[in-house]
Amino acid sequence: MLKRLSPGDGGLFSPPQPAKLALCMRIPSYRLCFVGLTLAVTGCSADGDPDNQGGNSGHGGMAGMAAGGGEAGSSAGGAAGNPGGSGGSGGSGGTTPTGGTGGTGGTSVPKVPFGVDKRVANPTCIAPARPTNAANDPFPKTIADTGCFDAVDVHKPRPALIPFEVAAPLWSDAAGKRRWMAVPDGKTITIEADGDFTFPIGTVLIKEFELDGVLLETRFLIRHTDGDWAGYTYRWDDAGNVATLLGDVVDYRFVNDLEWQFPSRKNCLACHSTSAGRSLGPEIGQLNSEMAYPGTGRANQLATLDHIGMFKISPGDPKTLAAYPSPTSLAGTVAQRARAYLHSNCSHCHRPGGAMETAIDLRYLTPLAETKACNIVPSKGQFGLPDSRIIVPGNLSDSILRFRMSSTTQNVRMPAIGTALVDKLGLEAIDAWITDLKTCP
Repeated sequence: MLKRLSPGDGGLFSPPQPAKLALCMRIPSYRLCFVGLTLAVTGCSADGDPDNQGGNSGHGGMAGMAAGGGEAGSSAGGAAGNPGGSGGSGGSGGTTPTGGTGGTGGTSVPKVPFGVDKRVANPTCIAPARPTNAANDPFPKTIADTGCFDAVDVHKPRPALIPFEVAAPLWSDAAGKRRWMAVPDGKTITIEADGDFTFPIGTVLIKEFELDGVLLETRFLIRHTDGDWAGYTYRWDDAGNVATLLGDVVDYRFVNDLEWQFPSRKNCLACHSTSAGRSLGPEIGQLNSEMAYPGTGRANQLATLDHIGMFKISPGDPKTLAAYPSPTSLAGTVAQRARAYLHSNCSHCHRPGGAMETAIDLRYLTPLAETKACNIVPSKGQFGLPDSRIIVPGNLSDSILRFRMSSTTQNVRMPAIGTALVDKLGLEAIDAWITDLKTCP
């Protein structure tokens, strides 16, 4: 269970308050925290914060002791960590019982006003026309053909690609991710009333997946000239040197004992739905956080994008805007962390007009009383739990939301696609919230 150590818990919609910690470690089911030293991180969790502060150590690995390093995990395997907020790098992930190695110490990542100094021209990472599947179809067949990565080193993004991270990441069976956006020259991003980003036609969003040091795939989400989006997957070969475009079918690969599923193009749009705005992730609450920009330093992402003119209208001072906490950190309140997790992992389907034929709304900014989840009988069955409700305050065993998150049974577990393993740290955040709830509003 996660426990906040800093004062000043705000309401659900207030910006999360940082927690000041020096060192956290986990010994099987217990967590020790020593307070009073100074670390340049806002919080630590059972495995660090994979997308903002310290990276995750592999479950079962040793903890990184420098500021920003990941801490040790349990025995189930962990996600790979990005560079620490202001200290050492995150640990590598692990899905085997022995887990990955822990985060290592490192040199400090300096804090800078902006992570990118200026907008770089984008002459090569251009949205292509939709594939025709003809023999002479010009759609890029390999990732080297896309123009989005260096001609010599296909793992190196072109300068025009802007890296970004999300505060509350989607669980993808402990895979580590890198993300970039490529917006056409002269075009800007519109911020909608709910904080979601609407990207211009021609935008290319890219996400790379690796697991246990194995480079798996790089996904492209492209907004074509007809105004709609489409998803494409490039699968890396075993050596991690060549990534080839997959067709419109599901494909598989084993990494240790995990069967990794490469999505079909139809699968991509099942989650990247029109009701969710297609481009999941880029929004005010998710990007109102610091990241360590390669080659410059640590800076707020919204401030950086605003500085280089990426927004049609400036969002204003990030301190006045919504900021989702990492579900596995101690930032924010118990409720904020749980709601951030549900927002990134569930709300793309569970929202008005979403793909799931249910009434619940799990978006972060939806008040609990309006989610239609608290003490509500589930419309998709009770799975042998006659007294169950979607969420029962203070009762984990009768909360169907928690039950389905913890299941690995097909047609029972949630999310229904895109993952096969239970997210144990995410489940801890949900458990803490349901246990903490006293009544439905």
